[in-house]
Amino acid sequence: MATAKQTQSRRRGAMISARGRKSPASPKKALRELYARLEKTQPGSEESKRISAQIVDAIG
Repeated sequence: MATAKQTQSRRRGAMISARGRKSPASPKKALRELYARLEKTQPGSEESKRISAQIVDAIG
């Protein structure tokens, strides 16, 4: 049986690899798409917070 730390590490690795598969061709395009998605969400919602975090990650 895997420990909690091993399970968490596996999940995190799966999330990173899933994100890598969806990466757009250019960073500017990625930011435009994220901002467009953010504008469609309700301010303060969990989805808007998640998208905002992705924008911060994309900027650096």
